[in-house]
Order: sequence, then structure tokens, then C-alpha cells
Amino acid sequence: MSGPRDRRSFVLPFALPFMLAWLVGSAGCGDIDGGSEPFPGTVMYVSPQKTYHLRLLEPPWLPVTLQSETVFLVPSSTLTVSVASKEADALYSLHVTPRPGNALSSFQTSASAQSPPWDLGAKQEVTVAGGQAGLDISWQESATVFHRQAHIDGDSAATSFELRFTGKKSLADDPMILQMILSFGPGPG
Repeated sequence: MSGPRDRRSFVLPFALPFMLAWLVGSAGCGDIDGGSEPFPGTVMYVSPQKTYHLRLLEPPWLPVTLQSETVFLVPSSTLTVSVASKEADALYSLHVTPRPGNALSSFQTSASAQSPPWDLGAKQEVTVAGGQAGLDISWQESATVFHRQAHIDGDSAATSFELRFTGKKSLADDPMILQMILSFGPGPG
């Protein structure tokens, strides 16, 4: 007897692999959060005063709130975070500090205070996810101390934030650091 049932038993073995491939391909293909967040695989950190937010991998970034700034650390495998911990032992650190003035004036103030002065030809303009403008620069202090500093506009022309990263390897082209800079914004997010 021939009919619709015979066609199904013939088509199903050939269609099944294509349907499975389509389902797997449309399922997000490994994206954490399925692509629903602008920075997959990260968590949102909001400062205790709700003056800024950024997205970071957690762990390894551990926030330590001080009176004038927040310091984030990525401990090495031999570093345990305690009152006796030294920031220099961390693989990475980030200081987030509010600054008066917009990002450009804050950047210029920091640049003029450096010894030796920054090579301003290495600065880059950035625009973060929330639309705020800023400036970013990287430099090497010694054989094992590297810095990257960004100044991002705050929620008014009179405020900005300084993000100062320190690491044991070059931070100039580090995609994790760039992701954190681009995810930064004023307010609770």
C-alpha cells in the first residue's frame, strides 16, 4: 500500500539531520546569556553609591571599596586577599576614581602629572556602550608593570571617571580590559 505514510518514512531520515542542524544553529551557539547582554559572560557591577557601573568577569575581579575609590583585583594563584595583601602581587588591578571636569580635562591633568610624561600620540578616543566619550592610553612602567588608563565622561560636564588598570603584561591590546572600558558608564546602569 502506498500513500502519505510511505512518503514520511522516506523523507524523515533525510530531513531529521537538517532539522537538528537548524535547531543547534539557532540556539545561541555557545553564547552565555544567548546574546541577550551586550557583553556575554560578564556580570554587572554597580558602585555602592550607584555613581557608575561596569561589566566584568567575576571571578576573577574582586572589588574592594575604599573611601575615595574602588579597587578591583585579580589575585594570582598564590595571593589570598586579606588586609595584608599587596596590590603589587595581583595579576591585574583597576582603580575607579571620580574626577572633577569632563574626560578630556581630567585626562590632560593626569597626563601633565606623569613623570615621565605620557606619549600623547598613543592616546585613543573611545565611546562607551552608554554613549559617553573618553580617552584611553597605555604605557609600560617597568619590565613587569604595565598600565592602561581611561577617562570617561560622567553624567554631567563637570564629572568624569578615571579607570587605571595595572598588570604584569602589556594591557595595550588586551580585549578583557577594552571590554571593561567599553562597558563602563555613569549611574546604576
